[in-house]
Amino acid sequence: MKNRTFTFMSILWMGILTYLSLFRASARVGQLLFPNFDVFAHTFFYAVLYLLLVFSFRREWQWKHAHGLAIVVAFSFGILMEFCQGYFTDYRSASLKDVLSNGLGIGMSFLVSQNKKVSLIVNK
Repeated sequence: MKNRTFTFMSILWMGILTYLSLFRASARVGQLLFPNFDVFAHTFFYAVLYLLLVFSFRREWQWKHAHGLAIVVAFSFGILMEFCQGYFTDYRSASLKDVLSNGLGIGMSFLVSQNKKVSLIVNK
C-alpha cells in the first residue's frame, strides 16, 4: 500500500479550512492582534494548502502538472468556501477580499516553490 501522507494532510487541512470558514466564530480574536488579520490568515492557510497539494500530487500521485493542478484546486476550494459562506450561513458573508487573499497565498507559495533550492524538495 502506498504512503499517502500528504494526501491525508491535504484533506485534513481542507477540513480545517471548511470548519474555520463555515462555523460561527465565538470571538474576533484576530482583530485584537492587528488590523486586517483575516488577510494574513487567508494568505497563510491557502499558501499551506497549495504546498500540501503540490507534495501530494507530485510525490504521491506522480502527476506531471502538480503545480497547475494545485493552483486550480486550492483557488477553486477558496471560491467554494466563499460561496458557501454567502449562501449557506446567515452569520458570514462572501468577500472578494478573502478570495484575493487566498490567491495571494497560493501565488506566493507557487513563486517560492519555483526557487531552485526549494524546487528540489518540492519536485523530488
